[in-house]
Amino acid sequence: MRSHYRVLGLIGQGQFGKVYCAVHRKSGKLVALKSLDRYRLSTQQFLRELRFLLSLRHRNIVSCQALEHTRRGRYLVMDYCPGGTLRDLLEDEQCRINWLHGIQLIRDVLKGLAHAHAQNIIHCDIKPENILLDPTPHGWVARISDFGIAHVVQEEGSGDSGSPAYMAPERFYGQYHLSSDLYAVGIILFELLVGDRPFTGTPIELRNAHLNQQPHIPDLIPPALAQILRQALKKLPGQRFQSAQAMAEALEAAAKTLDAERPLPEAPVPTVTPDSVSEPTVDSKEAISESPYFQKPETVFPPADLPPALATLKFPPDLKRLVFSPREPEGLELYGAVGHKIFYQSRDLQTLLTRQNLDLGEMPSHLVGTDKGVLVAAHQGLYGWFRSGGPGAKKFGQWQKRGDRFLWLSPDQSWLMVGIPGSAHPLYIGSLRDPLRPKLLRKFVPTDRYDQAFLLDTTGHGILMTHREDCTWIQGFNRRGHKIGELQVPIRLSSCQLGAKPYRLVGIEADFPHLIFLDLKPYRIRRIYLPFQPQTFTVFSWGYALSSAGGLTVLDTEGRMIGEFQDSGEQPVKLQALQDQHLVVQRETPQETIVQIWDVHDLNLDMIF
Repeated sequence: MRSHYRVLGLIGQGQFGKVYCAVHRKSGKLVALKSLDRYRLSTQQFLRELRFLLSLRHRNIVSCQALEHTRRGRYLVMDYCPGGTLRDLLEDEQCRINWLHGIQLIRDVLKGLAHAHAQNIIHCDIKPENILLDPTPHGWVARISDFGIAHVVQEEGSGDSGSPAYMAPERFYGQYHLSSDLYAVGIILFELLVGDRPFTGTPIELRNAHLNQQPHIPDLIPPALAQILRQALKKLPGQRFQSAQAMAEALEAAAKTLDAERPLPEAPVPTVTPDSVSEPTVDSKEAISESPYFQKPETVFPPADLPPALATLKFPPDLKRLVFSPREPEGLELYGAVGHKIFYQSRDLQTLLTRQNLDLGEMPSHLVGTDKGVLVAAHQGLYGWFRSGGPGAKKFGQWQKRGDRFLWLSPDQSWLMVGIPGSAHPLYIGSLRDPLRPKLLRKFVPTDRYDQAFLLDTTGHGILMTHREDCTWIQGFNRRGHKIGELQVPIRLSSCQLGAKPYRLVGIEADFPHLIFLDLKPYRIRRIYLPFQPQTFTVFSWGYALSSAGGLTVLDTEGRMIGEFQDSGEQPVKLQALQDQHLVVQRETPQETIVQIWDVHDLNLDMIF
């Protein structure tokens, strides 16, 4: 039997099976497929987890939607959470959350546990790996997953199954209480606040510590939170919080006390509850540069001065766009549009070799540089100017409706697309297999206006993006111009580019200093905290360069800072990556357009090329 779902990628692996990101073939809905190993998980255990999941319906619990049987095995069809696990967030050096948002995530877990405990279900394996994250416009919502070893109250246990680092003392004797889950929550809260668990070591050492040692709570923990940790981590079940709701209320009171008596500079925006999400208020530019849930870096390194540029070029102030095409050896070809004319320059970064101008007879709207030359979109048609094609430009296509059309190329430059952002006009998808004879093959009609478009791979698949007030809407299509699905990303993005990894989009989150990694295959979201509000950025295969007011910052592919530089220019800048070896900075003034080119090796970045 053919599956109703198409697998997009592996996202996790546990003791009893693997978890995949998948899409429903007809509806396009994203789900998580949890495969269950029939040799490790008996049918009784499988039906047991399915029964628990079907009986639990709560915002903070990952629910089961269906059961899928195929020739390859059986799967639970689960809600999909693109934010990954709480473990991913804890181990992400660029995304360590602050205390207030950590408390909110713990309260989410307690709300889910309160719902499960009300039905006499004990999870028995609460740990960061089993807490999934759903993104919201202002943070994350935590959801409990994996009820594979859950028990019913007063049910006899079957040994010390679970994760020793988070197990309550009684669990090592096969005893189960509702407060056993709360003990595990206390361990996670300790880890969020302190940065490490109270007990470490081998399974035997962990068992002895949970049974006999009292956790040491550092003095940096505020008294209200320290008291909650002490009560949650009591050795005897009867001395702990007697309900998840009671622990959640204690955390809420502690958070208010913490906010009133010791306000954290890392969290100027009110925390968000999943029950009532409201827009944060922004009263000043300083507030915009703060993150509501990430900590600031403990150490801020002073930025270095930019080394001298390899070349400084000057152009007329009405330069519409400047694109580059590499020319061997160590040379460049520059193409730009001024008025009705396209100009072409060939240079070796120091000396102007040739310059030509071509009058198209109409206003060009967009230029894209390729390995062979340049493609130009104008109001009436598509033009190409290639080194091996002889002098002048060739017209490859035309259209009736006028408009400022844009061009997009696939990463390997084998496909092109022409469209009009900000509208719902059709897009034209074409082939660049022969760069001297581009062919417009298909037309794709979007269902709504779009702001950006991308071609993703060598097969001509692409997406349209619409930036809305509270989310980003993505519509996918194939090279035949057929729609293949839609996706609503609950993050407001101001701009996007294709990332350094295949099927990755990188964007700037509107109003917050975050760089967003949006993976489409499989679908994952990652927020990279920045100590500034980025303005523009460009993508290299080895990382990213970002501009801000008075500075330039360079990150590697994982978002780690590897270079920071001062910039005395006051004008807005545009950044371009050129063959992974050069960084192009373009500034516009009322008098002229200034373009500077740097060799990235001269920036002394903290990396090995």
